[in-house]
Amino acid sequence: MENVKSLMQSLDSISNLIPEGTYLEMANDLKNVHAHIPKDEDPPLVDQRSLRIDIPFMPRVPMSDDETDEYPEAQDPYDIPDYDDEPYDERYYPMDSAIPNLTERFMNPDQGFFVSFGRNRDGTGCIISTPVERCLIRQDLILISKYGKECLKKLRELKPVKNITGRIKWDAIKSYVNMRGLTIPMFTFDCMYRTHPQLFAYDMRTRMFTREGQLTRFGKEVERDLYMEYIEVHNTLIQLKSLDAHTEMNWLIQAEQISKDRLAELNGR
Repeated sequence: MENVKSLMQSLDSISNLIPEGTYLEMANDLKNVHAHIPKDEDPPLVDQRSLRIDIPFMPRVPMSDDETDEYPEAQDPYDIPDYDDEPYDERYYPMDSAIPNLTERFMNPDQGFFVSFGRNRDGTGCIISTPVERCLIRQDLILISKYGKECLKKLRELKPVKNITGRIKWDAIKSYVNMRGLTIPMFTFDCMYRTHPQLFAYDMRTRMFTREGQLTRFGKEVERDLYMEYIEVHNTLIQLKSLDAHTEMNWLIQAEQISKDRLAELNGR
C-alpha cells in the first residue's frame, strides 16, 4: 500500500512534464492496482445470507424483486399504458452527447463528475489516500477539458441556414418525400412533381409548369414555400441544439471550477 502511495505522489509531482494521455493512462493503471490490494477487514459478525430450504410441493415464493412468476398474468391488449411514471425531460430536444446531467452531480460533492471516487473512500466516506484523490481529480479535469472542446466545436457547427442553396433544396426534397414514404429518382422539385403529382392537389386551372416545361410563377411560389418551411424547421432544431450545447458548456465550466477548488483544498492540506 505504501509503495502505491509513493508512486501516486511521484506521478502527481511530474504531471506537468508528461502528456495528458500518458498521465491519464498511468493514473488508471495505478487506480486499478490500488483497487485490487486486499484490505484488512474482519468478516461480518452475523451471517446475512438467507437460509433457503426446499420442501417438496412447497409453494415457491420469489426471493427478490428480480424473480418473476413462471406464468405471468396476461396483459389486456386494450389496456391503455400509464405514462405517468416515466421521467419527464424538460429539454425540448434530446442531447446526443455523452455529457451527463451535472446538476445531479453537484448534490454529491464527494464524487467526481466523470470519474468515480468510491474506491478511495472508506466506510464513513472519508478519503483513504490523498495522492489517489489528486490523481482522480486530475483525471476528472482532463475529461472536463475534453468534453469542453467537443462542446465548443458543436457550437461552431450549429449555424442557422439563411439562403436557399443547392444543398438545402436537395435536403428539403429528400425530407419531404421520406416523411411521406415515397421514392423518386432524383431529389429535385421537378422530379418530385412529375413522379407524384398527387402531392400538389391544387386547382387544375392553375398550372405548375408551362408547355415548355418551365415552372410558372405559381409553381415557383409553391417550390419556394416548400424550401422555406424546411429552413424554418431546420433552424428551430439548430436553435434547440444550440441551447442544449450552451447548457452543457455552463455545466462544464461549473464542474471545472469545483474540481479545481477540490484540488486546491487537497494541496493546502
